[in-house]
Amino acid sequence: MPTRQPSTPHAGVQEAIAYDRTWLPALFSRLLGPLPADNDDELVAALVQVHDGATAAAHIDHAKTSARTARKPAELLLAARRPAPNRDGAAANAGYRPRAAPRQ
Repeated sequence: MPTRQPSTPHAGVQEAIAYDRTWLPALFSRLLGPLPADNDDELVAALVQVHDGATAAAHIDHAKTSARTARKPAELLLAARRPAPNRDGAAANAGYRPRAAPRQ
């Protein structure tokens, strides 16, 4: 019995890319989820771009420090995050201070 051919020569690659383009933003959204903020959709998109840039630098430029370099803009994006107000207008996570990630 002949094997089924994909609809396009690169269908498997396209499926993997489509999965990654939904998985990565979903991961960032889940990580941000416990403490919602007003601009989370924009923040997730920006974090995906930082990740994409680090990945591209690693593959195209063979940059061994791309992940470490991408960490600073990611930290700045997260530091600028504004908490979403709750029903009474106060910040839902007022007084919350995230723990600093350990330096590697």
